[in-house]
Amino acid sequence: MSAGRLGICGLMALMILIVSGCDGGLRMFSSGKPDYVSLSRQLMGQGFKDTLAKEHAKALSSSAMDDSVQLQVRRLGDVREPLTESDLKQVKQAIYDKIGYTFKLELSAYNLGDVSHTQGRVTAIDGTRLLIVDEARTIGADKSPDAAWYDFALPDASLRLAEGDEIALEEIGIGYRVRAWSEGLMLTSYPGQTGGLALDVLDRVPGEPDLTGEVAEVRLASSLQEESYLLIGATKVVLSEFTQYIVSGEPATAGEVRVGDEVEIRTTGLPSGVPGEVYASHVKTI
Repeated sequence: MSAGRLGICGLMALMILIVSGCDGGLRMFSSGKPDYVSLSRQLMGQGFKDTLAKEHAKALSSSAMDDSVQLQVRRLGDVREPLTESDLKQVKQAIYDKIGYTFKLELSAYNLGDVSHTQGRVTAIDGTRLLIVDEARTIGADKSPDAAWYDFALPDASLRLAEGDEIALEEIGIGYRVRAWSEGLMLTSYPGQTGGLALDVLDRVPGEPDLTGEVAEVRLASSLQEESYLLIGATKVVLSEFTQYIVSGEPATAGEVRVGDEVEIRTTGLPSGVPGEVYASHVKTI
């Protein structure tokens, strides 16, 4: 093989190496321009998660532009403490140090503001998730209440009383009036779903139950295709996997609710689309 052909082959091999990167690492085109798509993707990866954590930051979203990468981060740890310009400079330098070169990085901070993403009542609880129905906003042509599940499984989620004292997630009850901040991304289901970043309990007075009466019928599903419900008067009270039960003052199951029991029902506050039907989040015998 001629020296010229060897040179061309070597150059092609070098170009392929530069474009593809080594061991799945960051890529750079032969022109010397960084591969911003690759950079954006890797900034959201596990390796950079640890790098950002050392600077008390967490990546929320990243996108590649023609000549830059946009990255949004939040404070990791004390989520109510805003990231300052000085903090962002340190985060940016940590990224450059790990990559080994600089590039155009548009870094922004996601800080919690004074205005929460929602304010309303907790109408259902499912493990670490709270269903919050907004007390003011409605959505859609049918004016359904704006509602979302906020999942407070994040290890640095901040929950506190209006006075500033911390409160455990297990201490929050259905009917509590709260305001909450999400981590940013909201799934557009109904109700919505998002990660809960911070929550203030404004009051702990649950208010009156949505429905009271005698149980006329108990129907428990025997398959996923069937529906569990109670019949109270003319109202069908649909039961779900997150419905809570209190029977004789103790936590119970749906199977312990009997025909003839007097009960108080708290509902999710969400429209069922069927007249005379509600979704129960809490059933209590009285």
